[in-house]
Amino acid sequence: IRRRMRGPLPLWGALAPHPSPDAGAAVVVGAAVVLGGTEIPANAIVLLGFGAANRDPAAFDQPDRLDPDRDGPPHLAFGAGRHMCLGNAVVRQQLTAALPVLFTPDAAMIESAGPAKWQRRYGHRWLGEVPVRVRGSDL
Repeated sequence: IRRRMRGPLPLWGALAPHPSPDAGAAVVVGAAVVLGGTEIPANAIVLLGFGAANRDPAAFDQPDRLDPDRDGPPHLAFGAGRHMCLGNAVVRQQLTAALPVLFTPDAAMIESAGPAKWQRRYGHRWLGEVPVRVRGSDL
């Protein structure tokens, strides 16, 4: 992965779908449509699962594997167009700052100090805490 750290955010497309921060969105179907062999009538309410879309085995080979070279459609982690998540820019800035640090030789000294803790709010989730420690330290 360190070899792929070219430019400010080369792993963005691989990292964003793992996992998706947005559980999904409920939409009203404007006109009848057939998707995947299933007819959806006009005015039906459909739940779009972004996390599921980002890991669709019909679209991605080994969809649950973190693969910086993954091919296929772009991720839907932060929506698109007028429905683009405003937090998208914040996350890009956080990753731009964190990734170069995490993929340096000194980062090998960092190890997990417990499971990640997720926060949920308004149908979204994000990492609230990722406990780490310096290898060989009593801190």
